[in-house]
Order: sequence, then structure tokens, then C-alpha cells
Amino acid sequence: MDNLTPLLTISGAFGAAFAGQYLGHKLTRNRDIEKQNKESLQNLYSPLIFKIVDYIDIECSNAISTPNNFIDEPGMYALDQLDIQSKENTNDLFNNILADISKKLTYADQNLIMSFEIAKKCGKEFNYGQEKATLMNNINSVRSRIELSSVFFSQYLKLNKQLKTLSKGIKDELEEPYFYTLVVRILLQMRLFSIAINYSFRDKDLIVTAFGIDKSLLKKAENLVKRHEYILNDLDDYSSQVNEELEVDSYDFLEELIHKMEYMDHDGFGSPNIWRRLIEEERLKEEKRSKDFLENYVNIDS
Repeated sequence: MDNLTPLLTISGAFGAAFAGQYLGHKLTRNRDIEKQNKESLQNLYSPLIFKIVDYIDIECSNAISTPNNFIDEPGMYALDQLDIQSKENTNDLFNNILADISKKLTYADQNLIMSFEIAKKCGKEFNYGQEKATLMNNINSVRSRIELSSVFFSQYLKLNKQLKTLSKGIKDELEEPYFYTLVVRILLQMRLFSIAINYSFRDKDLIVTAFGIDKSLLKKAENLVKRHEYILNDLDDYSSQVNEELEVDSYDFLEELIHKMEYMDHDGFGSPNIWRRLIEEERLKEEKRSKDFLENYVNIDS
């Protein structure tokens, strides 16, 4: 036992030294991460966050006052909304945001950088009501703009949560447009292009008011977006069962949202009913496509 005492003493000393070195390294790393997060927040996210809020608000406001020949609306709509010249140019607004992000890209995380590059390529122009919602340039433009905005909101809220620097009032204010972007992303991922492009801009206030009734919808929306992205990013591991489960969950979420939108539809525009009708139409189309594919497959096989 006496022979072991020096060894135990040495082992203890080495253990204490290692533990001290590990803890010191961890504390230094945590300080570096906190410093980096503060710099990102101060230089990139904080100066731009409300510019993105303004962009979304103006895009939606413009949509309300812009005639859309690709959807059913009152014949007098265009006559009631002649103030087109006074609208702010949302293409300029969004491209200015892209220019501002490009100057501070070193402070962005990988998700934002990727979304920025896609938006720079696909999102430079979108004009509500001027083209069919199913045109790929329209879909790609809206998708890239909404995704960039969504990722920006997510990262801003995440950084502030880590640094404990966000008041409840500002958090609540920013969660509303963030939730809106998540809803549009789900609509696009579900190929509900007419709702996403023709209606969601006009219905933003209704969407965020419905969110105010049930804040748990935010976590559900975040989870669905992540699951859709996982499938898109891992097509090698594609599972029809997983995809079907995700579609069911997505439709259930949209029905829950629509149900809450109905409570707040005081203007009587009937947006919830329109959403339901378009969702049902898309489901029937999807069923027909699947049926036609199976019939064609059987005929080829035979």
C-alpha cells in the first residue's frame, strides 16, 4: 500500500490538472462564443431585424390593395383600390436588405448564409398578382424571401435567448411575423401554392391574430418545417411512410390554424373557407396523380 501512495498522489495531481485545464478551456470557449454571439447580434441581426418586419408588413399591405386576376374576388375590387402609385416598392426594400446582409455576412451562421445565397439568386423580384402562383419563378422568389426572413427571425430570437437580452414585449412582437413565415413555408412545402402566394399575404393579420389565441402553434410550426427540411435534405433515406405521416400532421396543423382563423374573421372575407376549399382541391389532385401513376405503373409492368 505504501508503494501505491506516490502513484495515487501523482494520479490525483494529474487528474486535478486535467480537470482544471478542461474547465479553463470550456470557460474560455464559452466566453468566445458569447462574444461572437454579441458581435453577430450587434452588427448584423439587430440593425436589420425591423427592416425585415417592415418588408413583410409592406408586402402584405401592398397585396391587400393590389388586384389579383388569378383569384376570385369582387368585380369592383380594382375600382376600390386605385392607389397603386403610392405603394412602396417591395423589390427595392428586399434587395436593400440583401445588400445590407452581404456587407455583414461574416457575422451570419451557416443557415443564414445558405438562405442569403438562394435569395440573392431567386428572390430579387416578386410582384403580387402579376403572374400565376404556380409559375416556378414566382414560387422560388416567394420561397427564398420567406425562408430568408424566417431564418433571420429564428436566429435573432435564438441569440437573444442565449444572451438573455430580449424583453418579453419585443419577443412577442417578433414571434408574430416569425410564425407567419413558418406558416407560408409549410404551405409551400405542401405545394399549396395558391394559398401561399395569392392569399397568405392578404391574410397575414388573420394568421398572426389566430396565433395570438394559441401560442403553442409556434412550436408545432417550427417542428413541421424542420421535418420537411429533413426529408428534402436526406432524399437517400426517403421513406414513404415518414412522408405520409408528415403530410397528415401538416394538414392537421393547417386545419387547427384555419379553425382559429375562423374566430377572428370579423371582416367576412371568408378566407378560412377559401383555404379549406383549396386544400381539399389539392388533396383530390394529389390522389388522382397517385392513382394515375399506379395505373400507369401496372400497365407498364404488365
